[in-house]
Amino acid sequence: MLREENSSFDQSVQNGLSLATYIGNFLSKAKHIAQTIVYEYALPSSLQTVRKLSLYDDDGNDSAEEVYLANGILLRMSQQPSTDEDINPSPARRRSLAVGDTISHKCAGT
Repeated sequence: MLREENSSFDQSVQNGLSLATYIGNFLSKAKHIAQTIVYEYALPSSLQTVRKLSLYDDDGNDSAEEVYLANGILLRMSQQPSTDEDINPSPARRRSLAVGDTISHKCAGT
């Protein structure tokens, strides 16, 4: 009985170490991709190494959402409200923001 508990403990430790390694690798890759996006942001799209995905809403309208996919990692560019229009949005602006949320949920698969 004691042997099984040790084996289970040993397996738990190995699983924890494997998970920590996986998370570390993911964070390292995501950080590198994010840095590349920022460094290349002002370049023409033909020169960027991480390309922005073309997204469309349900009505077929092009989205201003900035989503990137690289090495199986999906990154979304996020910004703070830049104008009073975003702080107290009009009904039209709220619809526009809702479309962005819909696209985000579709990207996330939810």
